[in-house]
Amino acid sequence: MTYILKLTVNQDASVLSLMQDEVLVGERSWQEERDMGKQLLSALDGILTENAVDKTEIKEFVIDGNTKENFTSRRIAETVQKVYTFAINQQ
Repeated sequence: MTYILKLTVNQDASVLSLMQDEVLVGERSWQEERDMGKQLLSALDGILTENAVDKTEIKEFVIDGNTKENFTSRRIAETVQKVYTFAINQQ
């Protein structure tokens, strides 16, 4: 099975969704508190564990939302996305 992680970053809150064939399988959300890295890594671990999904089953990790590209939380999220994708592709 393959899955897609979709992170929606907004100024007040963020949502991490796990999708399979365009069907929502799991979701984690948190309020913006200047701790995107910590919250996102915790959400990633939790959503994959709760749904018994192996990290290698993630086909794509996308980010969207109504924030500008220079919004710090969005930049942190994009960095986590790049590192996660790189690490998975190295296995």
